[in-house]
Amino acid sequence: MPSAVRQVPENRPISRRSILTPVYLLSRVFQFIMTKEHNLTTSPPTSDEFTKALGQITWLMTVSKDHRDKPTSWIETQICAPLMFRQVRVFVKDKRPLAALTWAYASDDLQSRLRTAGHIMSLQDWRCGSEVSIVECISALGNSQPFIDQFMAEVATSRDAKNNIS
Repeated sequence: MPSAVRQVPENRPISRRSILTPVYLLSRVFQFIMTKEHNLTTSPPTSDEFTKALGQITWLMTVSKDHRDKPTSWIETQICAPLMFRQVRVFVKDKRPLAALTWAYASDDLQSRLRTAGHIMSLQDWRCGSEVSIVECISALGNSQPFIDQFMAEVATSRDAKNNIS
């Protein structure tokens, strides 16, 4: 007869509901990589934050003619990684997602690679430099430029504020 509680090697009981889910596993792997290799100063998103943003972005992809045919592997590399690095901005109006934007802290080499269509980011690419570069913008409205302009204006304002601190 199956037990409702299993024992793990450290003899700590876990319920069946808390058995490692793919989202949890992914978040733990990225958390380890980010803290060890990338000296991440911000914490990764909680599981609830991660799944909410992933759901919003996935919905945006279904209504975006440029993104609806992307494979699941594209979501893993181009959406999940920046979500874990907190390098995603979801634009929302009246609780509805309008657009999602991902960016990288890019080196000069990566910036030139981003200009070529179809560049797939590796995990190291997301934080390989200091310049903010837009990687992807997924818009339900079709035109992503207003969201890119708004985001870049916010980045410029943020940098100006940091530079004025004595």
